[in-house]
Amino acid sequence: MKNRFFVGLLLLLTLAVFGCARAPESLEDDGRVEELVKSGMELHKQGQFAKAVALYGEAIQLNPRYAEAFSNRGYSYYYLKQYEKAILDEDEAIGLNSKDAHAYYYRGIAYNELVQYRVALYDFDKAISLAPDFAKPYSNRGISYANLGQLDRALKDYDEAIRLDPGYAKAYLNRGSAYTRLGQHQSAFSDYSESVRLDPRLASAYSGRAGAYITFGEYGLAIEDANTALSLDPMETEAYVRRGTAHSERGDYDLAFKDFDEAIRLDPEDWFVYYNRAAVYSNMVDYKERAIEDYDRTLQLRLFPAALNERGEVTAWIGATGP
Repeated sequence: MKNRFFVGLLLLLTLAVFGCARAPESLEDDGRVEELVKSGMELHKQGQFAKAVALYGEAIQLNPRYAEAFSNRGYSYYYLKQYEKAILDEDEAIGLNSKDAHAYYYRGIAYNELVQYRVALYDFDKAISLAPDFAKPYSNRGISYANLGQLDRALKDYDEAIRLDPGYAKAYLNRGSAYTRLGQHQSAFSDYSESVRLDPRLASAYSGRAGAYITFGEYGLAIEDANTALSLDPMETEAYVRRGTAHSERGDYDLAFKDFDEAIRLDPEDWFVYYNRAAVYSNMVDYKERAIEDYDRTLQLRLFPAALNERGEVTAWIGATGP
């Protein structure tokens, strides 16, 4: 009995000694983790996403239960267009902290990019339930609804995002895109212009407004906006499409097709490019067959009703004028 007492006492003393010896190291690790996460956030803000990912990875190695490191790394993966990795990290973050609205939001935007809009809706709903004053989930839930064809619900979400954050340039951009789809081009133009005013470096806002100028017949202004968009972001495929469309309306077909070809080179899977090039081909008597090819490619990439209808019209024209 006495021996057991001394063994137990010795064990307690050993644990106490080693525990005390490790405590400063543990505190030092915690400080290092926070430092790495903070540095990662700064790199993310500077657009150095790969370097941010590396620092978050170091933080996770030191503390695999630090939810914020997973959440932030997932967000950086999103900007690197590594959406599956982003989702895996947000899964980990949510598993460690199910009350983190940002983790649900980050996972939702990744699902949007993977065209899993209904899955994304769950995450945006959850983020909103946890943080009702957080504007970004509303705007991005609007994107999900818009892509599901529910434009009325999308507009309500964009309105709420703007009410919560009147300086949120992307919410105006998104609402402008919805108005464009509804044929409300003046409202779209106003929203694109406000987006440009709020964030003069937002390339996609200039691309959107270029589209509005085209509907107004202001092709020169459309080309100017497309040029500005491309000076800000040479990878902005929509700007090439808008500029190509404006050139075609002016009869400058060589310039138009050069822009469409460049957009396809940058993103061969972008249905929007093929659809707009098809629209140009369809208005050219000798290029109807090419229009059909582009409409077919559009429909392979996305079941877009307008492309289906317009392909039918071109097919009927070919049938009526053929031998």
